[in-house]
Amino acid sequence: RANSAQEQNISLLEIKSRLGQESFEITAESEPCFQRFSSPAIRQSQNPLPRICCRAMGNAIQRFCPRRFGSSSARESLVDADGMQTSTSSESSGMTTSKPRVPVNKVQLVVSPLDPMGAAYHSSILVNGEELSFSDGGISSAQGPMSHTQMQQQAQAQGQQRAEPTTIDYGMSHYSASQVRSKLERYFTQGTYDLLRKNCNSFSDCALFYLTEKRMDQKYRRAEKLGANFSGITQTFSGGQYKPNPKAADFDLEKVIESIDPKKVWKTPGHATGGTTVTDAGAMRDKRLAALNRASASHEGEP
Repeated sequence: RANSAQEQNISLLEIKSRLGQESFEITAESEPCFQRFSSPAIRQSQNPLPRICCRAMGNAIQRFCPRRFGSSSARESLVDADGMQTSTSSESSGMTTSKPRVPVNKVQLVVSPLDPMGAAYHSSILVNGEELSFSDGGISSAQGPMSHTQMQQQAQAQGQQRAEPTTIDYGMSHYSASQVRSKLERYFTQGTYDLLRKNCNSFSDCALFYLTEKRMDQKYRRAEKLGANFSGITQTFSGGQYKPNPKAADFDLEKVIESIDPKKVWKTPGHATGGTTVTDAGAMRDKRLAALNRASASHEGEP
C-alpha cells in the first residue's frame, strides 16, 4: 500500500526492524517458499516492497516451521493427534506429502506366575512403559509393571516367594495407552471382574489384539479354562473364596475381540428406502429442482 518512494523506505525499515535483516537473505532452500507464497504479478513487479514482503514471509515461515517448510535436513517425522507418525518428503516445493503412517507405540505383555507350577498367571500390558491392567476396580494405569511389583511385595510380606515377572515384546502400535483404555473401558468396567470368566488375562488378550492384532498365548489362560470345567481347581487357587460374579455372566471374550477389530468390515446389507436410482449428474440436478419446487409449492399453499 506504499505509493511513494519515501513511504516504501519507511515500510521497509519497519519490516526489517520487526523480522530482522536475515529475513531478506534468500537462499536455495527458501526460494520455494517465496515462489509458493507469491503470485506472478508480485514476482514480476517493479515495486520491490511486495517482493521483499513475500520473501520475508517465506523466510519467516521457514524459520518458525522448520519441520514442514525448512531444509530437508531440518524436516522430521510428525506425530498427529492420534499418536500416529507421518513421514515428510523433500520435494522441490518445500512442502510435505502424506506417506503411510508409522507405528510409534511400543507394546509389551507382562506376566507373573501365581503358583510355583506356573498353572495360573497375572498379566498386564505396557504401552511405552505405561501399564494397563484389569481388576475389580476396573482398568488401572501406572508407570511400569506396578501391579506385578505389588503382588510380589504382598507375597513377600506373607513369607512367600514368587518368580520375577516376564516381559514379552509384541512390536509397535499406532494406538497409545489412553486410546486402548478408551476403547476397552466400556467392556471392562468397575465391579465386573470374575476370576474365571473376566479377569486380567481377558483384558490383556483384548488389549493386545486391539494394539497389535495379535492374541495372547493361551498357555497363560490355562487355569481359567480348567477352572471352568473343574470347580475344585478354582476353589484351590482361590482358597475356597471364589464366587461367580453375576455381572460377568454375559461376558464373551471372542465377541469383544470381534467388536474391537480395527480392520473389521461391516457385513450388514443395505436396505432400500424407496425412490428411484439416479445415475448421472443431470438427472440428479433435475430431481433436486423438482424437490425444491414441491417444497416451494407446499409453503405457498400454507395460510
